[in-house]
Amino acid sequence: MGRHKHRLIIPKKVARIMDIISLLLDCHPAGYLVLCGRTEWPDDEEIAEMLRNRDGAGESVHVQGGPDIPVAQRRVEAIEAARHYVGGALDHYGGTTALITAVKDFQRHDPQRCELLRRIGTAGMPGAKSLEALAGEYHMNLKTLYAYKHEAIKDIAYIVAYSGEEFDLAG
Repeated sequence: MGRHKHRLIIPKKVARIMDIISLLLDCHPAGYLVLCGRTEWPDDEEIAEMLRNRDGAGESVHVQGGPDIPVAQRRVEAIEAARHYVGGALDHYGGTTALITAVKDFQRHDPQRCELLRRIGTAGMPGAKSLEALAGEYHMNLKTLYAYKHEAIKDIAYIVAYSGEEFDLAG
């Protein structure tokens, strides 16, 4: 018999925060810097654009109507959905400030993994290594690199969601 991986169920509130972190790292040109608080948080319109880019050419959320709906109205609805997307996940925990604080806590507790996350998050910037080159530097394949990224994002999301409940990253 082979080994079977046991997947833990990630609470919905943590999964939503993870999705926001991933969106910033994958779709914002300076996503990691935003998460660290070194660059201004994107406005709702920028988030709506990132959602559109991530989710494909179509609308990031379902919009009632069809081609008769003016473009401006669809844009306003997309921006409103982006506001709800971030606010719905973070407002209960202190908003974007709580996420920035959690990233800084993660940096203090695990600087090596945070450095790897920074390098993954800045892979598309000028002068940065590609993800393939980064994986090679760390002697791993891309699948493992993405797994490291996922685990770091999950840890940060848990810090945001449970920081008021005596959460300890070490377990």
